[in-house]
Amino acid sequence: MRTHDAEEAPEASPAERRLRERLEARLAKAEDALTAARESAAEARREAKAATSEADRLERELQTARRRADRAAKSATAAETRAEKSEEALAQAQADLNAES
Repeated sequence: MRTHDAEEAPEASPAERRLRERLEARLAKAEDALTAARESAAEARREAKAATSEADRLERELQTARRRADRAAKSATAAETRAEKSEEALAQAQADLNAES
């Protein structure tokens, strides 16, 4: 018994050729969809990385702004305390001046 080589394969019927063409078209379409999905996933990963970097940068800026606000609040409290002491010293000096008059 002799086996058929690829060169000696019987010619496919028209129906078989149409079926093969449809399957090849479906395969090409699926390959294109896979490539598009991979490209889309890669783009989404790049965008996610950029968004994460931006969020990290904004978080650092927010922390810096909070530290500045805390320092400003402490400075304001210290200035208010100094102002109150100055007002007390002024009132005492005014009272002393009035007492000597």
